[in-house]
Amino acid sequence: MNERREFLKLGLAAAAGAIVAPLEALAAAKAVAPSPAEDQKFVRKIVDDGWNGKRLKSPQWLAEAVADQGTCTRTFQRFNRAFPDLHVDVVSVERRGDVLHLRWSAQGTQTGPFDEMAPKGKRMNLQGSAQLKLLNGKVASSSINFDEAALKLQLAGNAH
Repeated sequence: MNERREFLKLGLAAAAGAIVAPLEALAAAKAVAPSPAEDQKFVRKIVDDGWNGKRLKSPQWLAEAVADQGTCTRTFQRFNRAFPDLHVDVVSVERRGDVLHLRWSAQGTQTGPFDEMAPKGKRMNLQGSAQLKLLNGKVASSSINFDEAALKLQLAGNAH
């Protein structure tokens, strides 16, 4: 009977030779999952420090080995060069496993080049979403989504 309990404790993956944490450890990890309010606070810190504070790299929330750091850096620089007054607001945050899904809005005035578009002083309003994959409580990878064509229409003066 004790052997059977030990087998169940380790989980089915252990039977195949994999090393798995005991079920008690898994239950403890689930018990300390961040609350929705903590997720909101974490995302707002990223947005306030990173995008609004113009500090992309922050050891407090960015994993050391971020797979897409080059892409993140280029996107950050692209927007902050074109819109030095860029301000991002978090609209909503939802956790699904180890991924935070957020909706955001951004406003700014184009006073620098945006891709091939010369600055015209146009104000832009943009909505989008992002997915932040977490590893040990830090962002390991991210995906930012928005309608770039609509943004370029605004900057050309052909949209709201």
